Amino acid sequence: MIALQKLLAQAGLGILNDSLLILQTLNGMIIFIILAVITSSVIDEASQIILTMRALGYKPRQVNFIIIGNYVFGVLLMFLLAYVISLLVWYFAIDIILHQFKFVINLPLNWQTPV
Repeated sequence: MIALQKLLAQAGLGILNDSLLILQTLNGMIIFIILAVITSSVIDEASQIILTMRALGYKPRQVNFIIIGNYVFGVLLMFLLAYVISLLVWYFAIDIILHQFKFVINLPLNWQTPV
């Protein structure tokens, strides 16, 4: 009887892990598409400035920093904020699932989980 329960639990965890992997893959693809669209729109909006700066002799690295550099600080700040919030959400979600529903999640909570 116990062996059957272990097999069922392993099968359930396998399905759960596969589902989480699919969700993470889809999430990554959606984020990639969103970043590509945003980058394309920023470049389209700044195309006149980029062409003018290139005509004035700016190096491509300088042009990139001037055009995209404004967004880098905000992106890094929001990444760190989202990372901390993600750690907190995972901590409370795992606590609720483990204690209230008595369901085991085969997902370790460490600093790499949100990444």
